[in-house]
Amino acid sequence: MASSGIVLAVVIALIVAYAIARTRRRMGLLVTGKTWVAVTVGVVIVLLALWATQTH
Repeated sequence: MASSGIVLAVVIALIVAYAIARTRRRMGLLVTGKTWVAVTVGVVIVLLALWATQTH
């Protein structure tokens, strides 16, 4: 994955984290920086795993 692919993965992860944060706020749950980081890292790992399975 080129550097542009990594940037794309992070952007996608931030969009997903934003959607989850909004959903959690509407449900009355706490949203902190930890929430953003955990969701972002989780999505990036899933995207990298999907990329790895596609290339091998």
